[in-house]
Amino acid sequence: MSTTRKTVAVIGAGISGLVSIKSCLEEGLEPVCFEQHDDIGGVWYNTDELRQGQGPRAYDSLVTNSSKDMMCFSDYPYPKHYPPYLTCQMVHSYLHSYAEHFQLKKYIQFQKKIVKVSKADDYDISGKWIVETESAEGDLNRHVVDAVMVCSGFYKIPHYPKVEGMEEFEGFKTHSQAFKTGQIYKDKTVLVVGNANSAGDIAADVSNYAKQVYLSVGDGCWILTRLTNGGIPRDFVHRRFLLQMMPESVVNRIIMQEANRNLDHETAGVRPDKPPLRSCVLVNDEIQMKVMSGKVKVVDRLKKLRQRSAHFADGNVARDVDGVVFATGFDRDLSFLDSSVGGDNDKLEFYKMAFPVHLRHQTLAMIGCFSTVGAHPPAFELQARLAARVFAGKHRLPSEDIMVKDVEKWNTFVKERTGYYKYKVIFKVVLSLFQFPTLLIRDDIATELGVKPKFWDLFWTDPRLAFSCFFGPAFPVQYRLLGPGAWDGAAHACRQVYTNSIMAVQHRRPPPFKGGVVSKYLRLIVTIFVLSGILYLIGLTG
Repeated sequence: MSTTRKTVAVIGAGISGLVSIKSCLEEGLEPVCFEQHDDIGGVWYNTDELRQGQGPRAYDSLVTNSSKDMMCFSDYPYPKHYPPYLTCQMVHSYLHSYAEHFQLKKYIQFQKKIVKVSKADDYDISGKWIVETESAEGDLNRHVVDAVMVCSGFYKIPHYPKVEGMEEFEGFKTHSQAFKTGQIYKDKTVLVVGNANSAGDIAADVSNYAKQVYLSVGDGCWILTRLTNGGIPRDFVHRRFLLQMMPESVVNRIIMQEANRNLDHETAGVRPDKPPLRSCVLVNDEIQMKVMSGKVKVVDRLKKLRQRSAHFADGNVARDVDGVVFATGFDRDLSFLDSSVGGDNDKLEFYKMAFPVHLRHQTLAMIGCFSTVGAHPPAFELQARLAARVFAGKHRLPSEDIMVKDVEKWNTFVKERTGYYKYKVIFKVVLSLFQFPTLLIRDDIATELGVKPKFWDLFWTDPRLAFSCFFGPAFPVQYRLLGPGAWDGAAHACRQVYTNSIMAVQHRRPPPFKGGVVSKYLRLIVTIFVLSGILYLIGLTG
């Protein structure tokens, strides 16, 4: 490690870890990344066997819920030939390409497990930390660093809800973490418990092979498809003018109409008792047809299990059940981290969801330790960019009092949306996961960092780009137009997004449509008829 630059320990080489390494290099810091496994990618590093110490895991049928142009890094778009929605292998390949392009791998030490992160003896003066690691061979090492970026997530322990009769149940009981493919459930009757994306994916996949699938949705959920009118990725609706100008009631009504367009939520039994912005939204393109074909039967909250049966809150019973898959989230694990960092189990007292507000020195940041409705990478990247500038002394965070007020603002926001001071915890048997609206939290961090696109600043140099940023989709590349870390290619990348996204699926160019001539003449006749009517009315009034 260089003695002339501040050293930063980056824990984990997934999405958050990679952008943290790059952000450190951009700000003149010396990163050293510790990755417990033998490859980069975190969740997107998909192996046949569950790796020791792994948290959430990708399954074979996984396809991203966010489009590639909404989940890319801000200065490294996905290749044009990649389709709008990606497999796990595509994302992993992209992460390798990103790491190679920015020469990040030389800063990563693989198969180094974090044993402990604690304050150095002189922390009160220096703000330094001690990171203790263990190699695959069992060798222990101690590293003194100037700052730490925790990029490994902290919800890692599979959560099994407390259900009466769990020990009595004779079938298999497994967690979504262990799920790889639905093929192993051929000709079985399977109950899937959960109402978030993984529950929908697993239920749909298992139903391709199982005799019958039951989906226990607890409080219910709103189901949306990935595409909207004209095949446009649904997440292209994340627009700043909608966030700032449209009432929540209107947004809720639009989402409910979209959801019910593909599946009558009342009839299917999936409707929750709250509108979309205050309840769970499940993104899936298959589950609607699985429900309508009877392959998946939606059932109420799981109340108890018996030897081979599942009993639900409304009194219904599923019999001859071979097993249960719990897609019920993960419990929090910060066992390696200094106890002063963790904060309250309910309220996460992290400024911009990154900086523990009560630390004496802001030399530790939690990167990517929260969830968003929509793509995660852009929000995590903004956190990493902000943290790197803080560590480098190029950005000063506000006083503790101001940070506490900001944290409380988000805590209040969470409670208003969910009724609980809970960010990502389990209650009422089925997972209730609070996710921040992606654009809201991104723009909040970007404002602190000084990279949020400003309409009038852009308008005087490129009016079309200004209107695109405010009225069009809020693509991550827009955070490279202005401010620290601005990228010369950002404006061009903004203009190319639609072509880069949609055209990737075109492998055949259809011949000219033969009905075009008839349509042209029909439009001409209608136009003449309308104009004649207008002229006639003018004549009458004249």
